[in-house]
Parts: sequence; C-alpha cells; structure tokens
Amino acid sequence: MVTYHRLNSFVGRNDELTQLDVLFNDGARLVTIVGTGGTGKTRLSQQYVAKTSYEGEVWFWELNDARSVAGIARAIAEAMDLTLAEDPVGQLGYVIANMGPVLVVLDNFEQVVAHAAETVGTWLHLAPQARFVVTSRMPLLIEGEQVLHLAPLQKHDALELFVQRSREFDSSFCLGESNQKTVAQIVERLDGIPLAVELAAPWIRLLSPEQILNRLDERFKLLRSQGSQKNTLRATIEWSWNLLNPLQRYALGQCSVFRDGFSIESAEEVLDFTFWRDAPWILEIVRTLVDHSLLRSS
Repeated sequence: MVTYHRLNSFVGRNDELTQLDVLFNDGARLVTIVGTGGTGKTRLSQQYVAKTSYEGEVWFWELNDARSVAGIARAIAEAMDLTLAEDPVGQLGYVIANMGPVLVVLDNFEQVVAHAAETVGTWLHLAPQARFVVTSRMPLLIEGEQVLHLAPLQKHDALELFVQRSREFDSSFCLGESNQKTVAQIVERLDGIPLAVELAAPWIRLLSPEQILNRLDERFKLLRSQGSQKNTLRATIEWSWNLLNPLQRYALGQCSVFRDGFSIESAEEVLDFTFWRDAPWILEIVRTLVDHSLLRSS
C-alpha cells in the first residue's frame, strides 16, 4: 500500500482530479490517463492517490522497465515481494481479487499496450472489486476502458508552476509587471508542458527570465535535469519516437511541414506514402499519431 507526500507543490489539474472522481463514482473500473510525454500523467495519478478517500488499499506499480507480459508481472511481483508461479497473470489476478476494493495504479504502460488485454483485461475479470488507473501515452483499447486525455497546463497554471519551481532555487523570485509578460512567453514557448516548465525554472538562479526566453531556441540544451539524464525533454521525445514503427515516424516527419496545425483535408493532400508498400489509409495513420499523443485533435 502506498501513500504519497511529495516535497514540492502540486499545481493545477483540479478539473482532471474531479473528472477522475466522477468517472469512478459513475462506475468506471479502468481509467487510462493519456497524454504526451511530460504532461504530468504520473504526477496526476500520484496526486489522485494522495487526495482520494478510497475505501480499500491503494497500490502504485511502476512499469518503466517492462517490455512483455512477463516483465509486467515481474515488476508487480517485485513491488509486492511475491514469488511468481507458473501462471503469473492469473496468480496476480487472484492476489488483487483477495484485496477486495483495491485501487491499482499502473504507471508508464505505453510500451506494453499490446499486452493490456492479457494483463489488465484479465485482472478486471478476476478481481471485480478492483479499480485501475493507468498512465500511458496511448489508450489501452480494451473493454471497459475510460480515457482521460491530459492536455498541457492552462496558461495561468503554467505561470504558477514556473513561479513556484523558480522559488525553490531563488526564494526572492516573484511575478510582477517587469517580468510577467516574459514569463508568460516562456511558458507559451514551452507549450504549457509541465516537465518543460520544471526544467526551465531552475535556470532562474543564473539567468533572468529574458535570458531564459532568448535561449529557448536551444531548448534541448537548456531543458536538462541536473539529477537524471532520463528526465530531459530530449529523452521524453526520444521515448515517444521509439514507440513508433518506421512508417509512423515517416508520417510524423511529414506532418512537421505544417506550421500552425492542419486539417484532415490538408493531411490527405500533403502526406505521401507511395514509397511504402501496403501503407494504411492516411486517416488511419493520423489517428494512430493522435492515439500516441504526438498529434492533438481540436
């Protein structure tokens, strides 16, 4: 069982926390929080765990290193200090069932979505009182799933996040007439993505907001975590890129010619897959990129 007490503040996402409550109160048993890398899926799930008054146990299982059904089972078994039997999925299903009204969080599921039906789908049937929150860059596409799409932060929340994280490195930093416009431009250039904002804020101890803004053209150098090479903007994008097959990567590259978004009709006009044998319908490829949280539909 887990309890989360993060050392820094949680900013925004009140609507999303309410949506999670509403979905579960309406009978949902599986909610997948879907969003592009860096939007705060993990942090939202942790905040929900910390704030919800759930009647049963709560478990949080990280699946970062899982690549197969066996890997999923192994990650969970290690977290629970279990020895796996011949049928690990069935075994874990009965373990979860014996917990009664348990809330299970499965974090970072995107690299194993092909195994969702065999694992999560099985557990939903074996443990009828269990409820699941899954974080992923794409939906699981299994029966009973409810999807909560996580967009970037709203502008005022992104501003507040930048201010709060900046104060962790310079307690005198505050937002005022002299810098509010510049900070607003910073978070706008960062698309309101929480990870990017949190990686930019520590530079306030060395650079002014204007200097940070002027260096965002070199954002892959600027937005690096000093604590972990994994927690960088480049690493986040590379992780999403590596989940694509060659045709999907080619399609995403072609989509980059559109500067301010595009319509379905424009995609059908511009995207060209004549060099790919048996390429799927253009709309199918676009939908796949949306499912991977690499394109946003509006």
